[in-house]
Amino acid sequence: MASIYVGWWWRVLPSELLVARIYGNKIVPRFARMSRENLGLAAEMINIFKTSIGRKRGEILDLVSEFEEGVNYRFVRGLRILLERRSVFEVKSRLNPVEVRRFVFEEASRAGGPVTSRGERRRILERVAVRLSSTVEEVEEALWADQETEQVLVSFSDVDPAELLRIYNLSLAQTMLFNAISLNVYVEGGGKEVLREVKYRGLMYLAEKQGEWVTITIDGPASLLKMTERYGTSMAKILPSVITSGKWAIRANVVRKGADNKPRIYEFTLNYRDNYLLKAREREEVKFDSMVEEDFYRAFQSLGTDWVIKRESEPLLAGKTILVPDFTLEKGPVKVYLEIVGFWTDEYVKRKLEKLGKVEENVILAVDEELACSSFQRYRDVIYYRKKIPLKPLIEILRRYEVEALERSARSLELERYVPDKDVIRLDEVADAYGVSVESVKERLHVEGYRVIGSLLISEQVLEAIKGELESKPERSRLEAEAILK
Repeated sequence: MASIYVGWWWRVLPSELLVARIYGNKIVPRFARMSRENLGLAAEMINIFKTSIGRKRGEILDLVSEFEEGVNYRFVRGLRILLERRSVFEVKSRLNPVEVRRFVFEEASRAGGPVTSRGERRRILERVAVRLSSTVEEVEEALWADQETEQVLVSFSDVDPAELLRIYNLSLAQTMLFNAISLNVYVEGGGKEVLREVKYRGLMYLAEKQGEWVTITIDGPASLLKMTERYGTSMAKILPSVITSGKWAIRANVVRKGADNKPRIYEFTLNYRDNYLLKAREREEVKFDSMVEEDFYRAFQSLGTDWVIKRESEPLLAGKTILVPDFTLEKGPVKVYLEIVGFWTDEYVKRKLEKLGKVEENVILAVDEELACSSFQRYRDVIYYRKKIPLKPLIEILRRYEVEALERSARSLELERYVPDKDVIRLDEVADAYGVSVESVKERLHVEGYRVIGSLLISEQVLEAIKGELESKPERSRLEAEAILK
């Protein structure tokens, strides 16, 4: 007896059930309003499932289909699908239906071909019953018991009518995103949860901070040449995390056929004022977006190195944009980030590399061989993988970063013993001489008799001289004071 659970509540509706209206260049889903009529319809359909425990799926669907008369059939079928996803159906048979059918066909073949009489049919079923140590009734019941319409409802997860309508509306909005060329998400605050969800889903994105808002631009599935269904599903999955973000808005460019049956691009928008129509489902707990990430995480941990791997990374600033790597690898003071590149377009690769060029931190790219292009070769640290990320080249890169960090540390120690050879020294000159950053110079350079002023290291004698000059001649300008330092 097998159970079939039709869960997966996050799933979008089939595209043929998408109901939308077009106004000029705008496209608007026909959301179910919280009207007495819609709430009544939802309540009746829910009641059918609640009171149908023990009934066959086919019987339940026949009852529900009666509601299609006089109502938009796509609306009714959409609700029906969502209710089926809250249901558990079982194959009610002690016997294996596949085995029963095989035995029946064997006996029919021995009988000389197609069975044309009820008597002959009965005799074949009796012979099969003997072979299976069963009864004719059990054989007949098992014959097609695994067919969808014959499965029996054994449990149903109840739902409030208003909640069902909101789930329907959210599913409708998610379905709309399947044919999106691009999606812009605007979230007030840090947008951390949405960014995390975007990363989990492996979407191509560009994040920018604009005042109190974070703007996340996501390339849509219609911009890809392949894998559009999986990518479209991933894009649809982020919507629940968006609508739980306080103040939010989305704008998508969607491809859909117009009145002339030709594909056109329409604008689809939603914002936090639409929350009353949408079901804010609890965010699906996802640790890894793909088997590639999970396999890599567990394989790296099993190496037993001193490197600590973390699944989540803090956002990195890349100019005005934001980059959220997939993994953080740490060993002592050394921190390296790993970014896995899944879906991509040429424009996305260009933006990604431009963004990486502005990041000050160390970031390694892991690129799927099937998706690789020559543009990645310009980046310093790239690992190519096929199904699994190879650990050997990664360890080699990490060792190089470790050596470089040790060398910088040694140079920093030398920096602490630095002896100036003149009264005024530019910090960038010291940084170049020791192969460290200006920030490291400011942090570690402590020379008796000298002070760091802005981008300069100045002897206290010179500072006293400047002070004296300015006090004796207050009319001296700032430019004249700066001239003393040259």
